[in-house]
Amino acid sequence: YNNDQTAGNHWGWTFGGTINWQTTTKQGSDVGSWKVTLTSTNRTSLVPMRIRLGEIGCIASSTVTVTVWVKKDHATNIQAKLFVEDAKYNLTGVSATSDTKTDDTSWEQLSISFTPTVAGFVPIWVDVWCTSTTNAIAYIGSMTVTQ
Repeated sequence: YNNDQTAGNHWGWTFGGTINWQTTTKQGSDVGSWKVTLTSTNRTSLVPMRIRLGEIGCIASSTVTVTVWVKKDHATNIQAKLFVEDAKYNLTGVSATSDTKTDDTSWEQLSISFTPTVAGFVPIWVDVWCTSTTNAIAYIGSMTVTQ
């Protein structure tokens, strides 16, 4: 990271969008958030910008709850979804589940829960996609995991 050899200037570029760490728009006492800017209307729900928030270690047969704060700059031009994939791409016993940001511009805490039947690691994802325009922005704040 450290774009332009500047400490803390974290950027990522991909087809139809960018992501960067910033400290201007943030939820509550968070130190900052990831700003996701979609620059192409080709980033639809069929080809979203997929952001891997991380992998979490899970205990077998114990419910895991993951929450993430999300904000959009426009109520309907952009969508964001927190999700985990099913056992086909994951640990045995994990059922696909997701929570989609409502059509407003306030911070919202998205939440998913799942119960793997074996111990291991589960990747947590956020998808962001355009619905009608480019330069739509979503922010991803802090994540909390409980088990």
